[in-house]
Amino acid sequence: MSTNPNNLQSTANQMRRNNADLTGENAATPAATGLNPSIPPVPSTAPIPPSVTQSTTPVTSQTPNPIVPIPSRPKNPAAAKAPTGSASHTATTKPANQPSTIPKHSLSLDEVAANVEKQRQVTKQSKEIAAILGAKTIDVEKAYAEKTIAAKAARKREADRDEETALILEKHSRQTQKATRSGPTCSTDLRQVSHSTNTTHASRTERTATSSRSEDRKEEHGLRAAQTSTGVMRTLMTTSDAALTYHAEKHPKTDDNSTEKGLRYTGLPYPSEWCMSYSDWSLNYAEFTTTMRDVYKYKTLGEWIVLHKANADKILRKDGFMVALRYDIRIRANAFAHRVVKNGVKSFSDISIFRQEVYDTAYAEARSYDELVFREVNPYAIGGVRASWDPHTGSKSTTKSTASNPTSNHHTKNTNPQTQSGSQGPSHLPAKPRESLRGSGYQGKNYNPNHSSIQSHSSGRYHNSKKDGEWEAALANTNLMSEFEDVLRGFKEGFHQGIPAQPKIEESISKEIKAGRMFGPYTTEQVHKKFGFFQTNPLGAVVNGDGSLRAINDLSFPHGKEGIPSVNSFVNKEDFDTTWDDFKAVAKFLRNRTKTALLAIFDWEKAYRQIPTAPSQWPYLMLQNFKGEIIVDTRIAFGGVAGCGSFGRPADAWKHIMLAEFDLVTVFRWVDDNLFVKELSSTVEMDDIVARSNELGVKTNPTKISPFRLEQKYIGFIWNAAEKTVRLPEEKTQARIKQIQEILTKGEEYTYKQIEIMTGRLNHVSYMLPQLRCYLCSLYRMMNEWVHRHVPRPLPLDARQDMLYWLKTLLTFDRTRLIANPEPTEIGWVGDASTSYGIGVLIGKRWAQFKVRPGWNEGTLPRLGIAWMETAAIRIGLLMMKGLDIRKGKTIIVWTDNTTSEDAVKSRKSKDLHVNEEWKRIQDILLEMQIDLVAKRVTSKENKADGLSRGDRRNHLLKNQVVIDLPSDLEGLMFQASSLD
Repeated sequence: MSTNPNNLQSTANQMRRNNADLTGENAATPAATGLNPSIPPVPSTAPIPPSVTQSTTPVTSQTPNPIVPIPSRPKNPAAAKAPTGSASHTATTKPANQPSTIPKHSLSLDEVAANVEKQRQVTKQSKEIAAILGAKTIDVEKAYAEKTIAAKAARKREADRDEETALILEKHSRQTQKATRSGPTCSTDLRQVSHSTNTTHASRTERTATSSRSEDRKEEHGLRAAQTSTGVMRTLMTTSDAALTYHAEKHPKTDDNSTEKGLRYTGLPYPSEWCMSYSDWSLNYAEFTTTMRDVYKYKTLGEWIVLHKANADKILRKDGFMVALRYDIRIRANAFAHRVVKNGVKSFSDISIFRQEVYDTAYAEARSYDELVFREVNPYAIGGVRASWDPHTGSKSTTKSTASNPTSNHHTKNTNPQTQSGSQGPSHLPAKPRESLRGSGYQGKNYNPNHSSIQSHSSGRYHNSKKDGEWEAALANTNLMSEFEDVLRGFKEGFHQGIPAQPKIEESISKEIKAGRMFGPYTTEQVHKKFGFFQTNPLGAVVNGDGSLRAINDLSFPHGKEGIPSVNSFVNKEDFDTTWDDFKAVAKFLRNRTKTALLAIFDWEKAYRQIPTAPSQWPYLMLQNFKGEIIVDTRIAFGGVAGCGSFGRPADAWKHIMLAEFDLVTVFRWVDDNLFVKELSSTVEMDDIVARSNELGVKTNPTKISPFRLEQKYIGFIWNAAEKTVRLPEEKTQARIKQIQEILTKGEEYTYKQIEIMTGRLNHVSYMLPQLRCYLCSLYRMMNEWVHRHVPRPLPLDARQDMLYWLKTLLTFDRTRLIANPEPTEIGWVGDASTSYGIGVLIGKRWAQFKVRPGWNEGTLPRLGIAWMETAAIRIGLLMMKGLDIRKGKTIIVWTDNTTSEDAVKSRKSKDLHVNEEWKRIQDILLEMQIDLVAKRVTSKENKADGLSRGDRRNHLLKNQVVIDLPSDLEGLMFQASSLD
């Protein structure tokens, strides 16, 4: 077939144009210029950033950075977002959806064959021309064939998985029906768990023998196939290892106070426990046991873990993996969320004991969610049949995707066109992320995700003019114009969202420059000439309590991007330790004081901004203003990992200078807040301290200085050095009451962040009310079990009950409390009980004896028992101490020989219904008396109150007997014995 030279020339020209288009696109991408995407070419004049309150890509010099990988070219180069703070280029694209030529008449077979042959020749010639021009060619037929083969293979694998799942469901349907009929009672043999370290191996042997006797090998194969998705497991384990490694390196030392101060884990997200397959679960337990027992030398805890795993294995063999997993997670979540106190020392609860009620709950949930058919498979694991389901509800997640078209709903405006490499293009605003990342800079009520340097993008109206007229007429006719005039103005001009205005941010930067803490502004050329390599970071703004703005230099940007390191990622926080003086330090000091002292407050003004940084650090601490100019920051930045320690060292030195030069007792420091303590006879005044601090260059906030007096507010509490009391400010108490009432609104759901904030606030109050710490366990447990943190959840029943107790206490408690003494006090308090006689209580030499009435343990089930009597003995002891005038603020030791009563004091609750109700009454008395308890164990043989509980009052003088008025609930069950009894 002959070739038309005109067609050939036309084809060659088209290929050249295509190649030129590709070259233009590559020139607009970092890959074509050979530069790192985070290090764009330096324009002659830097462009205006979209906002200083949003995350922007750092502006740097032309020095390449080989660490950062170059991303692939976007599918739509014209719509791609250029890095903020650098010049961008418009990529050449072709119109989408070009109409294809469709024949208007049918062809004969000969004509079709001729056209096919012609097309092959044209394709061959096009390849030859492309080779000459150096353009890339693709074998479409080969690519299509490969794609078809891959698609068929994928469909085949999917069909195989569906068949295996169907077989599993069919084989286990009868077992499911049987399990549904039998209910939780079918597993009562779980109480007989062998406490042996070899139980785990025995469980595996039994499970293997059972599998080998299976009648259907295909079912066994299906189960194995479902649990051994190797790619998924490798991904999960890799993520887990990375998260744990990062957490170990970046773990803050102040975890106990982390919620109060906003410190939190900001590493890779932890993989959810609910996503563990059976093999993951087994391997993780082996590592967990080895780490606790062999690495950290917690021998007892290691044994408990082995026994707890044996309990879970027995549940697995009996009821399936999901029942075992639910039991395991509940037990561990409770253990880690709730620290028990033994002999005044925080300890770990015994997880080796089988908990029947937890098992019953786990079994009921698994049965309700149809999970019993999954014997050794986790359907919620990655790639499982319920991977997108919520394991808390056993149903599909109802959340909607927040993904949106990145090119829609965003204003794109070229506010400062730049010329570079002969190309010109707009500076695109970055799309708002679907979900904000923790620690991603300022995210408060004034957060601005897409702020432009121009206040108004256009003069266009935000509402239809005809509708505006309707609104105006309606408001006028109903005489509501004066009240809702702002609504009409909002429709016409747009509603203000409270975003900080640009002038405020510019004013803040201007003040820093005027104070000599920042220098500039400079052009990028000037900075590059001076420093060579440099980097700018996103600038955020936090609104302070007085309405002023605090600049945040986001040194953690970019967040979560592999291969693009942030400034903070190079800093080891452990190298910047400092000292802290928290609630316990102040309480212990004032409690042990024998003389009255005077207190004063000194506050560093803009504490971090008073500490200079080394010039070698300046290239990494630069900012960019609204005009695209570079600002050099020479002070410690809010948002830097090293900031706290860098400030802490000179602050510690200043503190010791003050102690050495002035007549002071001590100084407590919490970041920039300082509590000065002096004797009544000391003549030093705060004016002297301020004057000396000014000589050292330490500036203070005049509005936050408080002269020496008996009472001061420090770390959120008001301390009285004369009366040795501490109280919560009235406004803070009312705020907590209102917040709890909002949480208790029925039918509402709450986000993880809301519950975390509420827990942190109440944890702060618990420093003053340690008796209420046990009522935070349900909130910690709720957060521990939260799988998808972006999905709101209702408040569980136990958390609601705890919040009600918090509300009742905050409404009624005495807001002024004596500073508690954390050291337990021994007063010789021991109690005992016997069902044959009654209760005996001994406090030193003082004693009391009570005889039970006939029929005291009769009535509805469950009946009162010895555990309740032993706990009631503790309440009677507290009532005796009311008459003995025990000093407030003490922690008293009570001795008991009953395990249930001892656990009730330690855990602040009990599984025994009557004991738990008795403990609630004890808790009310503790709050009223402002004391706390620590339970210790005594053997029955050594219990000095044993004789009293059996009716023997020998060796106890009558003058030492304490007579009390029994509460009405106890008076109907017992009476105080006399000598005749």
